[in-house]
Amino acid sequence: MFDVLGVPVNIFELSGWGLLVLLVVTGRLRTSQNVKEIREDRDARLAEAAEWKTAWQQSEETKAQLVLQVSQLLALGQVSAHILKTLPPQEEKSETS
Repeated sequence: MFDVLGVPVNIFELSGWGLLVLLVVTGRLRTSQNVKEIREDRDARLAEAAEWKTAWQQSEETKAQLVLQVSQLLALGQVSAHILKTLPPQEEKSETS
């Protein structure tokens, strides 16, 4: 049973024309042009979503590379600090003229 504009309608009691009008009024029956427009809009949205997904994946790859580079720089900094600490202290040369 459908509720059309607040009036309950039993689909089995409708004639063919009544059923057609009911489908048109409720928006369940669409023209081929309308269906074509809906499909084109859906396809455009799917294409846009695919572009956003590709952009997100590239962003994630870039972030992963950035994290790797930063961790390598930190490790290099630790090694450099360790090397500098192990060097013997240098004597300061005084200039006597």
